[in-house]
Amino acid sequence: MASGLIAALPITTVVNRVAQQLLSMTLRQSILIAGLSAATCGALDFAVYRGHGRPWSVGTQVPSIWGHTYGPWKAGLRYGLRLGVGPATILTSWTWWGAMAITATSQDLRTAIAIAAVFVIVRSTLTMGVGSGVSNGVEMAKRMQLVIRAERCVTLALTSLMIAVGMAAIIAGFGLHQ
Repeated sequence: MASGLIAALPITTVVNRVAQQLLSMTLRQSILIAGLSAATCGALDFAVYRGHGRPWSVGTQVPSIWGHTYGPWKAGLRYGLRLGVGPATILTSWTWWGAMAITATSQDLRTAIAIAAVFVIVRSTLTMGVGSGVSNGVEMAKRMQLVIRAERCVTLALTSLMIAVGMAAIIAGFGLHQ
C-alpha cells in the first residue's frame, strides 16, 4: 500500500498542476466537473453492472514474476506504480477515471492528493482482503466466488451513491456565485 501511495503522489501532482495550467478553472467549474465525473462514472458503472461495456484499461494483471525477480521493495514499487495507474492493469469500474478527472480539476493540490490516497488505500485494502490467507488455487477460487456474489450488491450501492454525490455536487456548483 505504501508503494502505491508513493507512486500515486507524483502522478497526482503532475496531472493536477498540468490541468490547472492548461484549464485555469474557477471553483464553480471544478465542482461542476467533479459532480459530472462522479455522476457519469456512476452511470457508466451501472451500464457495466447491466453487462454493457467495460472501463478502458489494458485488461491484464500485474506480472507475478516481479515478486520473484526483484527484491520486495522494488517489486512493491512496481506493483504500486502499475496499480496507481489504473488503466495499466484491470479496471472493473469507471471510478479510477472519475477520480483522475476530479484530482486533475481540483483547485487544491492537497484535495487532489487526498482523493488519490483514498483510491489507493481502498483498492489496496480490497486486494489484500481478497488475497490474504490464501495458500492455493482451490482456496482462491472459493474466495473469488464469495467476492463475485457480493460484487453485484456492492456495485449497485456504490453506483447509486456516486450518482447521488455527483448530482449533489452539480447542484452545489450551480448554487455558487462566481
